[in-house]
Amino acid sequence: MKIFLRVSIPFGVLMGAFQFFQFGLLASIMGGIFSGSVFGLVMTLFMKMNQNHFEKVENELTQGEKILYSAGANHSIHLESVGGWLMLTPTRLIFTSHEWNIHKHKLEIQLRNIGKINPQKSFNIFVNKLNVIENDGTKNKFVVNNSKEWMKQLSF
Repeated sequence: MKIFLRVSIPFGVLMGAFQFFQFGLLASIMGGIFSGSVFGLVMTLFMKMNQNHFEKVENELTQGEKILYSAGANHSIHLESVGGWLMLTPTRLIFTSHEWNIHKHKLEIQLRNIGKINPQKSFNIFVNKLNVIENDGTKNKFVVNNSKEWMKQLSF
């Protein structure tokens, strides 16, 4: 329900505002409610399907290591934000993309190789990015929900 509300309300408001200029007040209210609900439902189902898929492959990816924290995330590669799943084990940070991306990949970063982790804002508003800087200077950016929890989990 939380995902549905976080996605459907902003999308419905934006669609309603867009429709207001074309069709008037009543149509914009109805259109905003309808489009927000449909978009929220589709995105909720998409997120749940991905979560179920990644929970099935977690053991394979972590090779039996205990998972300390995991959640959906995007890995920024050049101009593409690759959707997938980010997992933290006692020794590694692991990202795997879902199958609908152009750049399908897996990334493993040994925790001992991480030099610094910085939270960052998206659009100068939302603190939902993690900049993971490795000791050799390699930078990886992840967009995550609950960046505060990720920072807490990654503090070592």
